[in-house]
Amino acid sequence: MSLIDRLKARPDVTGWLGWCAAHEERLRTIPLLIAAAVFAVQGIRAGVRVEDGDFYLHWQFARRFVYHELLYADGLHVPYPPFWAAVWSPIAGMPLQVAKMVCYPLSIAALGVVLWILNRLTGKRLPLSERALFWGTVAALAIVSRFLVRELPECGPNLLLMALAWSAVYLWTRHRDVAAGLCLGLATAMKCTPAIFIAWFAWKRQWRLAATSVAASAAFFLAPAIWQGPADYERHVRIWLMNVGLGAGQVDPTVGVLGPETLQNLSLRPALARFLMHLSAGHPSRLDHPGYLEFLDLSPVAAGRITKLALVALLACAAWAFRKPVVRRDDLSLVWECAAVGALALLLSPITWYQHCVALLPVFYLFTRTAAARGRPAGWMWAVVSLFLLVVVVLNRGLIGRDTSLLLASYHLTTWAVLGAFALALGGTARSREAEEVATERTVGLLLFSHLIPVSLRARFSWTGTFLAIGLVLRLYHYLRDPSLWHDEAALVINVLDKSFLELLGPLRFSEAAPPLFLWLEKGVSLIAGESLLALRFAPLAASCAALVLFVPVARRVLHPAAVPWAVLLFAVSDRLLWHACEAKQYAVEAFAAVVLMAAWAFTRAWSTWQRAALLALLAPALLWLAYPAAFVYGGLLIVLLIELLRSKRAFDWFGYGLLCVAVFVAFGLLLAGPIHAQRDETIVACWDTMNQFPDWGHPARVPVWMIRSTCDLVGYCIKPVGQWMTPLALVGLVLLWRDRKRDWCLLLVVPILLALAGSCIKAYPYGGMRVMAYAAPAVFLLVGAAVPWCLEQMAKRHTWAAAPLVALLIVPVVRAGYCVACPWERADCAAAAAYVSQHRQPDDLVTANHWEYLYYFRRLGRDFVPLETLALPRDRMWVVVTGAGPADREPCLALFGTPPWSTKERREFDRTTVLFVERRGSESSTSVAPLARRP
Repeated sequence: MSLIDRLKARPDVTGWLGWCAAHEERLRTIPLLIAAAVFAVQGIRAGVRVEDGDFYLHWQFARRFVYHELLYADGLHVPYPPFWAAVWSPIAGMPLQVAKMVCYPLSIAALGVVLWILNRLTGKRLPLSERALFWGTVAALAIVSRFLVRELPECGPNLLLMALAWSAVYLWTRHRDVAAGLCLGLATAMKCTPAIFIAWFAWKRQWRLAATSVAASAAFFLAPAIWQGPADYERHVRIWLMNVGLGAGQVDPTVGVLGPETLQNLSLRPALARFLMHLSAGHPSRLDHPGYLEFLDLSPVAAGRITKLALVALLACAAWAFRKPVVRRDDLSLVWECAAVGALALLLSPITWYQHCVALLPVFYLFTRTAAARGRPAGWMWAVVSLFLLVVVVLNRGLIGRDTSLLLASYHLTTWAVLGAFALALGGTARSREAEEVATERTVGLLLFSHLIPVSLRARFSWTGTFLAIGLVLRLYHYLRDPSLWHDEAALVINVLDKSFLELLGPLRFSEAAPPLFLWLEKGVSLIAGESLLALRFAPLAASCAALVLFVPVARRVLHPAAVPWAVLLFAVSDRLLWHACEAKQYAVEAFAAVVLMAAWAFTRAWSTWQRAALLALLAPALLWLAYPAAFVYGGLLIVLLIELLRSKRAFDWFGYGLLCVAVFVAFGLLLAGPIHAQRDETIVACWDTMNQFPDWGHPARVPVWMIRSTCDLVGYCIKPVGQWMTPLALVGLVLLWRDRKRDWCLLLVVPILLALAGSCIKAYPYGGMRVMAYAAPAVFLLVGAAVPWCLEQMAKRHTWAAAPLVALLIVPVVRAGYCVACPWERADCAAAAAYVSQHRQPDDLVTANHWEYLYYFRRLGRDFVPLETLALPRDRMWVVVTGAGPADREPCLALFGTPPWSTKERREFDRTTVLFVERRGSESSTSVAPLARRP
């Protein structure tokens, strides 16, 4: 029974309803006239006060873009990327007043699009008569009227962003994921806030839309470079990232991107800080008013931590509320969830002005429509809406005066009202989910699954989540442990810090090699977040965690449900992948790139061949320049797609495949002719040859043995320390997948490894148990995981305890991971040695050391630090830091300072490192130290 029907059933209001029903068409003119008057008044105000509001700033931003001026001069629009200026560039040539009048109708157009979409999304589940629909829409608009009135003079940019985001939702419900991704990508490139919808789609495992959105947003984000040019665009992006990083990295929660927070910012962070800290005199959020009360007096650091914890908790609550998978895309609870996501964006955004809060319109539209279609909502929902109306609509400045309005604003009542709207959306989600009838075969299957097999498979899924959590915790632990820099890692870090972006495309110092996009990523992080190891290691950590999380749905699509936990366990506790997650090297990113391409193949099962090829072509330049071994994975994809094409008769599929080939070969060709050619030298090849990574063609009979041994070493590297013994399991898993008619996956997992083997045969790429093969680890885990349940079952058939050896073998990597938590990997303690020297040295003391690590740790000493290999003019007082695997390795260097004229005043031992403080005896000044050969 609808709300109107319920009211009609009450005798005390029947007369009024009868009169209203008789004159309903005339009554409609009242809100229409009010809306027309508001639109006209705000239009006149916009035309008269042309420089008020943000539209003038957008116009100025666009003019700077068109005339190649610095966009962010005088702090203009520092939170906005350059693409925002490109979007507004069509109005740059118009006079300001003309531009404003031209753009003003866009606000009504965008609002109309949003209302039309909401009606389409809810019409089937919440049918209403034309009369009820009209008055329900009027009620929703009235609730958010204050925000709409503020948005109109700005010409509707926030309504436009909301229209794009909800267009993506609408197109997604119609199974048009690519078009939806383009809409959402455009909105995200214009302003970062809509990216929360991409996160929501990814959380709901809508990978196709999420991937398309990310790719589209990246393309739109890079588009201004066409007009600005690469150098000017890079400068603007660097400034934008620097400002955003400074705002996001503030310890004090009362300071944001634009400086000290004002009362107009409605986001949750400054609202929480208001009650946790005493604001200093002169702070823009502090009032000199008798009603202004202060509460806790925490330090900025403590308040900042509590605030961040609260924001994370809010995000976690939202993630838990949205945890249900998508059963049907037309489910009304999903529309409620999208409305909640819009409210959540307002709370989490660094800057939320009143006009941004038009994003709450879907929440109240759903509320009023549900009330009209299904009757009276819960009492707490009415309470939330009533308080929202009181705070936002009734208690306005015109009614209570300026001073009282500012006082109420100092307590951030509007922010708490927005939080109430978010709770209202969550409540609507829960009630709608309860009211929805389960009618699809998939849902019925899930119900039967949970009731008929409550122990085995449900337990396995819980184990999968447990192993995933363990893997993430292990990675975060080793990252926060902040281990000392090691030799090869130091070589890459020094190149990143010392070279420019352009120089990183050429030869690197210390015979180092790394993909250019990864080097640029590290360089950008160092410029934004500083040169600390935690900052430089963050990208590999994020890539490793993302790869583990993404690996879970990939495994569920490839393997039998019983095999998924085993594969996830091997990935989570892999000793080498844990090592790579806490080092500033590219190997974690290479494993991530391999998982991304596997996911692209797995999640596009229902796509046509040309759509798959187009997506892979779009990803190719970024992934190939981010991870060299992605070329091997693309080789496997090209072979699998070619086999599919041989069965296809559509010319468009061949066109998509040709586009993919062009993208792959052009991107890889540029790499081969540029960075790869510049970085490859004889030292690298000789090192690989010494480590037996190439076949010995001088003895052809030994080559097959070498291939088998190197393959076992590869599996051993991925599953240390018992991987060699699991190589037969990988072969069994390959056979099982082939028998299960997953032959495309067999090729996709094996061909990239075989291509590396082929590369080693021509001495182009090493093959075996080396970190350059880390990209093959996900494939190894899938193959081994596929074999484990079958092998356990076959062994158990023979005897109850026959499977015990295999179980013990699988437990060894877990024990190894736990052991490394208690006793981390052995590594020279260069950080502690460098810190000790820096703490005790005098300003004129010279520091010398024998390893590359110290070029990083002593980089700020300038001429007071000289590498031992180039030391020619020692001073009278010197600190000597020598690192080596054992005392015998360190003694040759230490012996140089153990004889006259040197006198050892202090000696201190660290793990694999010795620190000497020496002074020169007598007055000799010509003593020199012969340069030492650098350790390879």
